[in-house]
Amino acid sequence: IEAEVQRRKELIHQSVERKALISKGYQRKHPEVYILQDSFLAPGFLEIVRYCTSPAAHLQGLLSSIESFSDKRIYRLPVFTEEFCQAFVEELENFEQSDMPKGRPNTMNNYGVLLNELGMDETLITPLREKYLQPITALLYPDLGGACLDSHKAFVVKYSLHEDLDLSSHYDNAEVTLNVSLGKDFTEGNLYFGDFRQ
Repeated sequence: IEAEVQRRKELIHQSVERKALISKGYQRKHPEVYILQDSFLAPGFLEIVRYCTSPAAHLQGLLSSIESFSDKRIYRLPVFTEEFCQAFVEELENFEQSDMPKGRPNTMNNYGVLLNELGMDETLITPLREKYLQPITALLYPDLGGACLDSHKAFVVKYSLHEDLDLSSHYDNAEVTLNVSLGKDFTEGNLYFGDFRQ
């Protein structure tokens, strides 16, 4: 266990170093995508958030406006606009093509980006979690801490024929997981949700 603790501490230290280098040397292609704006969010998503922040909000009302899958408490809803996704993907591709150091999201993905290292946590991901996602998760997962999400690990992974093809079965160490398809043309791309552990 001590070796794993040390390994994780070293990963944090390396990530901080990469973030500093990226902040100093990376030329952003779309600097606007780093600061969350309502215009990035799908109109249907904003409507759901408005409902969830209203005094009359309740679970059944929310469930009537999102898609639900089985009894596993898995839901599908729009989040971002196509325009934002396109600019966001272009920004990620620009970063990937740069000579900046790249930390990968986990030990299973060789192609992906840790969004905190790009400087997106404070102005994009944290506001998304606190202002928009938390009102939704408070209604969907009150028994799992949905009303008090206090941290996140935001990253993007990339799959293609000659790179990573898939991600094997695993458990996320999270109260809530949000998966977003950023929308490039692709086939397959299915998510499988197995049994949950509590």
